[in-house]
Amino acid sequence: MIDHDVLRSAQFSVRVWGCDMNFTNPKATALEGIDRFRSFLDMLSMQQTLNDLGVRREDIAQLVEHAKLCCPSELIFGNYVKLYAEDIREIYESLCE
Repeated sequence: MIDHDVLRSAQFSVRVWGCDMNFTNPKATALEGIDRFRSFLDMLSMQQTLNDLGVRREDIAQLVEHAKLCCPSELIFGNYVKLYAEDIREIYESLCE
C-alpha cells in the first residue's frame, strides 16, 4: 500500500497513529505508522501473521480459491487498489513469513 500512494499512507499514519509528518521522507512517516500499528497489535496480544493463526504455506492456494468465490470476474477485491488472484496470493505469502 505504501508504494501505491505514499502520501496517503503517511497521512493515515499522522491522523491515526499520531506520527509527525516527515515532508522530506513521507515513506518514513508511513513506516513509522506501521510500526505503531504492530505495537498496538502486540499490546492486544493479537496474531500478526497467518502462521500465528496456524495457516501453512500449503494452505495459500485454497485461501486464494476461496477469495475468488467472492467475485465472478478476475478482479477479486479493490476500491483503493485493484487486487487480482496473483496479488492475493502474494499478500498471503507475505503473511506466512
